Amino acid sequence: FIGYVGYFLLGYYLYTYDFKKKWRIVIYILGVCSVFVTILVGQHYALEANKPGNILFGYHMITTFFEGMAIIVFIKSSKFIAGLSDNPVITKRIVEFSGITFGMYLIHDMILKVFIKLGFTTIAFNPILAVVSLVLAVFISSAILAYILRKIPFVKKYLM
Repeated sequence: FIGYVGYFLLGYYLYTYDFKKKWRIVIYILGVCSVFVTILVGQHYALEANKPGNILFGYHMITTFFEGMAIIVFIKSSKFIAGLSDNPVITKRIVEFSGITFGMYLIHDMILKVFIKLGFTTIAFNPILAVVSLVLAVFISSAILAYILRKIPFVKKYLM
């Protein structure tokens, strides 16, 4: 928990502070550059070491920090996303999805390990496509499994 206190404080700061357009652009550039640096360094490492290159995928990496920050600032300042909350159907879906996000968080690492054991890694094929495919596969699998687990009363009450 202690290692993530900075993220909690950053989340609160990003939520309460309104960034001027100039600073939002700087944050977006840092976020996009971080994605490309992560992909390129991961690909280089994977090719050199002949194993998956998750060298910059840790929660405490500066690239992860900038990527998360850019996403939060974008969502917070996006007029399109703000307009979505005016639609009751979309608001209902967001609330339903929020009910499974903690479960997704709890099981995503297990699902990722299953995919890796099955040979679905960042070097299984073109690393750029493999990373995107693996992220989507883990996200979708985690969402489905969390949704199913949430239907079990005991699991919903005590674990989710």
